[in-house]
Amino acid sequence: MLTVISPAKKLDYSSPVSSATHTQPALLEHSQELLTGLKALSPKDVCALMGLSDKLGALNYERFQEWQTPFTTENARPAVLAFKGDVYQGLDAESMSDRQLDWAQDNLRILSGLYGLLRPLDLMQPYRLEMGTKFTNGRGTDLYQFWGEAALQGLSRQSAQLRPGKTRSAGARTLQQRVVMTVWSNWPHCLSWPRDRVVEP
Repeated sequence: MLTVISPAKKLDYSSPVSSATHTQPALLEHSQELLTGLKALSPKDVCALMGLSDKLGALNYERFQEWQTPFTTENARPAVLAFKGDVYQGLDAESMSDRQLDWAQDNLRILSGLYGLLRPLDLMQPYRLEMGTKFTNGRGTDLYQFWGEAALQGLSRQSAQLRPGKTRSAGARTLQQRVVMTVWSNWPHCLSWPRDRVVEP
């Protein structure tokens, strides 16, 4: 089973990293495509895009400009150690053993507006870009449309790897495994997951 969680706005790139193990994001070339448009924005554009103050707009403008590959431990850090919202404080990845981090790497995914899908130990550079952002791109008018098919295929493929014998490939906008979805607030998009694959509590 895969558990999918959201990213956090609060980031930590200053404290020591507790794990030397890291991986590269699977959808990084898609992120590079998205950054081509994001780098063209002015600080005021960034403010308007995400409803940010001038200070936060300038910060995230600089993050977009400085974003570059390759990702290394010098310019990035594992996602689960970078995000510092409530969920991640509760997860407390800093205190996990290598065995626990390995389990999380196989069973936990982070749905990201900039990286699509992240594994806990995938390196990421700092950013702020929520999945619901209305940003016109080559695949549509928002990030749900940009990431929809790639994220669904990634989830289906990675979930199938946890279930030997389930080898069907994911077709366009199709998720082969059932999804248990806990709805904390109104989430109208849900990446257009087919209703017969979603189990709601």
